Amino acid sequence: MFMQLFEQRRTRSFLFQILAVILLTCFLVQISGPFFERFGVGQNGPAIVYSESTCREPSIAELEAACPQLPAYHDAYPAPPSSPQLPPSAALSSPTTHTPIDRITLVVIWSVREDFAMPNFVQWFLRSVEANRKYLDLVIVAIKADGACIDLGPLGDNIRLVCLDHREYLEIHRDYFCHQWGCSAEQRKDTLAEITRRAPGDMIHSYYRIFRGPIFSRFFLSKTTYWGWADLDTIMGDFERAFPWDIARDFDVVVPTHLDSGSQVLMYLRGHMCFFKNSPETESKLLQYPVYHSFNDFMTEDVPSMEAEEAEFGTWIFYNSTVMDFLTFDALGDSQHKTARLYPEPVAFTTPEQPAYPLSFPSRPPTTPTWSDEPVSDLVVTLERGTYNGAGTLWFPQWNAVHFLSPVHNVDNRRYVYRKNGGEVRERLEAPAKFDMVGLRKGMQQWLYMHYLHIKKQDWFKSIPGDALDNGGILSFGGIDDYVEVWENGEVKYRGIKTRELP
Repeated sequence: MFMQLFEQRRTRSFLFQILAVILLTCFLVQISGPFFERFGVGQNGPAIVYSESTCREPSIAELEAACPQLPAYHDAYPAPPSSPQLPPSAALSSPTTHTPIDRITLVVIWSVREDFAMPNFVQWFLRSVEANRKYLDLVIVAIKADGACIDLGPLGDNIRLVCLDHREYLEIHRDYFCHQWGCSAEQRKDTLAEITRRAPGDMIHSYYRIFRGPIFSRFFLSKTTYWGWADLDTIMGDFERAFPWDIARDFDVVVPTHLDSGSQVLMYLRGHMCFFKNSPETESKLLQYPVYHSFNDFMTEDVPSMEAEEAEFGTWIFYNSTVMDFLTFDALGDSQHKTARLYPEPVAFTTPEQPAYPLSFPSRPPTTPTWSDEPVSDLVVTLERGTYNGAGTLWFPQWNAVHFLSPVHNVDNRRYVYRKNGGEVRERLEAPAKFDMVGLRKGMQQWLYMHYLHIKKQDWFKSIPGDALDNGGILSFGGIDDYVEVWENGEVKYRGIKTRELP
């Protein structure tokens, strides 16, 4: 009898303990909600609410209340609910390469004019980013002209449109730098006044470009290993195969370049595309740049030039600083015959002669390691500043021109220039990864992207519809930007010609 009573009491005691744990858990969940909401963390992601359909953006005060002092590298913050569902980490398909493929976020700044009309090349840019959704995100920061946001139409889940008025755009910059500098209330006021004073000279958004990722990281769609900038007059190729994923993590800055067969190799950050490691260490190195090192430096140092990323910033990264580890790689398809396609997979390539198009593309080529075991060369080079023999071709002051004399005459090898761990600068040449495709000319080379630098304003170029590539169209350029065509199902669907009839 005594044992039965004891067992009953022990059972009741155990049940009371379980009930107490349940009640305590419910109480903690209830009181923890405001704590997590304060930091914008919860089931619904960061508490920054804005509508991409109406383009209504929160004020700076709302942003600060939602995300106080957001760090530039916010691993601790979950992706917003609109983020794409990322696949598990993949590996390059080469049997000798097992580096995981990371993710890149591009940030584009767009000053919207009141007479806005969507250019065809912007639609191609957006579609090419969507086609790379497995590895690429895009944040478009649109600076509103008349209080209304631009309408870009339906966007993929790896693209975010952020609309700010001009003052909000400037205040975000003030908030970032003052957070880094530890500004007082008076210094915050002075910083915004100075940023506002300089704004008319920053017409192409260069003054703060090397900090663009950290400044706008609150709008990133997902955790990203690299951030970069890009121009809207570019079209992306296959990022999975054309970006050097297997070696990029060793560097703070990854700079796409174009083939150069000259003996003088000019070193500069490309204004139309560049990538930076998204890490506190790289950000800390960038903040050593003299103008942005402190509040006092910002107020007293010289104002950067209009194209600062290609001039002062590049000079500092390549020549003046030894803390920035960099890699350049040939990525821009700019030879005479250029071709791009978006669906079913993105691709950008060049051929020595005009292609003869098949009804459909064959399978994608296999992926190989970026660097082979037997490079053409891998030699130390010496960078020089201000002595570039070709000053008449420069678009920035010669004093900012950094170059080296290549020890190997290069014809069409892929060039990589790099510095690791603050050491010596080396030039590495690799044999071009050429491959042939049925129905195309021999010697095809794949690239990361193409750029419509000079032809995008020509009427014959504008005649190609923006949706011409939406159904598997193949975009082709020939000659020295003499014509543009779109092929579909083995036939020319659209054609724009500069000066002459095609044979």
